[in-house]
Amino acid sequence: MRSSSDTTIAEGRDALAAPARSTRPAGVLRGFPYPLVDAVLDVDRGRRGRGRKVVSANEPYFAGHFPGVPVMPGVLLCEALVQLATVVVAEDALVEAPVALAEVSHARFRHPVLPGDALDLHVETEGGPPWRFRGTVAVG
Repeated sequence: MRSSSDTTIAEGRDALAAPARSTRPAGVLRGFPYPLVDAVLDVDRGRRGRGRKVVSANEPYFAGHFPGVPVMPGVLLCEALVQLATVVVAEDALVEAPVALAEVSHARFRHPVLPGDALDLHVETEGGPPWRFRGTVAVG
């Protein structure tokens, strides 16, 4: 396992605007500014979820982090967990829940994530709303 974190997600009108309906297939995330989850593998609504991200060398954040030695920023690993968490708390598979990252506690980044790595993402609720999640990212 390369990194893990506890993630608190804020829900409600102060976090983000209400979600809009989408015509994208279930399990495909929109994400901001770009999706960081390639596939949602398993979801137990309101409890836990599993996803996958294959890190490619042409990801836009590698241009500046770091030139010549590309490493995926840790904050984007946390954001990938948040994007997966939006699917877990959504009531409908086509509508992302109105959630936003409020806090990251006890995050540890044990090894750099490099182009070519396949990331296994796991999130599990620890209560809510407001939602609190424990998440892990592992290379596998």
